[in-house]
Amino acid sequence: MPMNMFEIFCEGDGRINEANMSSALHFLLNPKAPHGFGVTSLEEFLSPITNKLEIMCSQRHVINPYRIFELGSFLRSFHRVEFNLEEKVFNPNFEVGQKNNRDIDLVIKFFSDLDSNQPSFIIAIENKISEDAASEDQIAEEYQFLREKLDTDYPSTEAVSQVPVIFIYLTPKALDRKTNAAWSRLLLPTSPSETGRDFKVHYSWQRIEFNNRASIVDLATSLLKKEQSGGINPVSSYSSLFLRSMLNFIRNDFRTELRKYQEESDKAPIAQMREEVTQDAFWLDWKNSKEESLSYAKMLYTITSDRLLDCFNTVPRFSKTRVAFYVENTRYCAILLQGKTTKGRVEIHIRKNEGRPITEELQNICEMNGIEVADVYSNIGLTVPITASIEIVSRLIFELIQKKFETQSY
Repeated sequence: MPMNMFEIFCEGDGRINEANMSSALHFLLNPKAPHGFGVTSLEEFLSPITNKLEIMCSQRHVINPYRIFELGSFLRSFHRVEFNLEEKVFNPNFEVGQKNNRDIDLVIKFFSDLDSNQPSFIIAIENKISEDAASEDQIAEEYQFLREKLDTDYPSTEAVSQVPVIFIYLTPKALDRKTNAAWSRLLLPTSPSETGRDFKVHYSWQRIEFNNRASIVDLATSLLKKEQSGGINPVSSYSSLFLRSMLNFIRNDFRTELRKYQEESDKAPIAQMREEVTQDAFWLDWKNSKEESLSYAKMLYTITSDRLLDCFNTVPRFSKTRVAFYVENTRYCAILLQGKTTKGRVEIHIRKNEGRPITEELQNICEMNGIEVADVYSNIGLTVPITASIEIVSRLIFELIQKKFETQSY
């Protein structure tokens, strides 16, 4: 039976909490944690802001000991890196009616001098796994309290510089009304300058096409690809399981598969789930809601349906949210989901053969092509980028269905 280690924290309501995910991020980014990635995971996390770190060094806010800037070498140049969960910062100008203190979810401190207590720079991360948890003043106050503490503890002089702060706001997806309100209240530039060392960066748990891959999904996916292709040293199977479990949980909005299925089933109108529509109506609705992925989805449908028709005599059915390929007009083998698709990705479900899960070879094909794989209730879920080869994706779907039917366990 497939195992997701994050389900350990989900007894009860089937959800994980913010503190659990902050701890998971702490484990993944810490070079001294026993995951086997060393500093590579931290390097992958910071790669989207490499140019900003380089600017920070070029303006001498932080010293780069090398002639040119290279992120991995830069990170390895520090004598130590400290990771603190739930670091408390206090309001130095507390008055009645004001917030006395705040807890920053994760603070990373980089020390160039082995004997110095003053960090070279600090990364503060405020983590949200639900937009509803966002507070308009929270990150602004966290930064203010942290900045005041650093200025008090490490006052700048002609010989000693102010400690720069990079404040990362980590949200589930793109900024929405509540998270954007908090982001706007944090009055920091989005890049360092000659007059300002501190800057803010928005990261997301899930991939957003326009945020330069600053997401935890991209971090985990990149690590898996590099490890499997030999780009980095092999790590333990437990580390691979950790990353795959994390990816699955992020894609399911930090819920168990069963919880996600139950919630989505409760929300979906029965008529919408079952009411059949014409093929033209289905594609017109897709065009109106997600035109960017329409061309890819239609080509994928055409190639896949031709293959399945030749081999399995499939009968496609169109409803308002999906096209399903049926065998013998009764049992579906694959579904192309319009309702689950984003602008740049298409979601496909393939009926799972419980006795024969996806093979390592097919898993590798998915990872090399940027295809995310998850167990979705009784299906294998594939989230396919529209940049992936249609021929490879169609062949992958066909091979997964072939393996399902090898034992006729459908």
